Amino acid sequence: ISEMRVISSAPVRASLFGGSTDVNPYCELYGGAVISMAINIRQEIEMSDEVGEYKYIPGANPKFYEAFFKRFNFTPGSLKVSFPERIESGLGSSASAAVTLVAALAKLTNKKLSREEIALMAWDVEVNDLGMFGGLQDQYAAAFGGLNYITFGKEGARVIPFQQALGDELQRYMLLFDTRITRTDTKIQESMKNLTDFRKKNLDIVKSFATHAYEILNSADPEVIGTMLDSAWEFKKKTNNVTTKEIDSIYQTAIESGAWGGKLCGSGGGGCMIFMAPLYKHTLIKNNLSNMGCKWIDFEIDWNGVSTRFI
Repeated sequence: ISEMRVISSAPVRASLFGGSTDVNPYCELYGGAVISMAINIRQEIEMSDEVGEYKYIPGANPKFYEAFFKRFNFTPGSLKVSFPERIESGLGSSASAAVTLVAALAKLTNKKLSREEIALMAWDVEVNDLGMFGGLQDQYAAAFGGLNYITFGKEGARVIPFQQALGDELQRYMLLFDTRITRTDTKIQESMKNLTDFRKKNLDIVKSFATHAYEILNSADPEVIGTMLDSAWEFKKKTNNVTTKEIDSIYQTAIESGAWGGKLCGSGGGGCMIFMAPLYKHTLIKNNLSNMGCKWIDFEIDWNGVSTRFI
């Protein structure tokens, strides 16, 4: 029998509203809501079923891959992985890697999985087999692609996509930067495990930003969305240790350079930041932030989600 070889890829995501409400126990008890978009920075994996000694790529965490092989009871003969340049970016890259692995392994073992099943299995392996603490939105963004309003609750998740024309129009006003700050506290999200009354009230407000943005996104002016991002970020900063002096300084510079608002992507402490600004201010913002050591990332919304094929 000739070997089978698959190539699988999935996008990372930039979150806009509602982050942290997709994390348990809040999500399970009260339901979460997020608005996030998949972006065209994709992780790619090539895998075959040929017999042979399988070698890990330099820099890979063997435990991460092995958890997925174990779930499918399958060890590939070869594996090639290409990652985006910055992996600690707050763009949901581990979830994107998990989704590509599940999709590739499902294809090789002839299991038919829907996008939702791929997302859920990726999350389940990460959280329950690997003990990584995190929410559900990253896996859904990687599996489905696009700009979505996603609600989470006991009965599962519901993905409500926005029209591509709307997403592409809004994205024109967005700027994405790698702050090049690596977060030192990898456990920021783990504070979510302890759901105090104070934290529950704060997450209710974070969720209300997402539901309100969903109601107005189709008809809203980009400036209104940008200003909402600013309000949501100012609120989140007060309630969680998501920021640092350096990040505050970058944010302040972007606002003074003409941005309407923005936020840090991911759970905080470093990584990428996204801003919305009038088009004529983009050059100034890029220049001023690059002077602070940030790197501008050229991106678009990725409308495809996970894709897997035999090669």
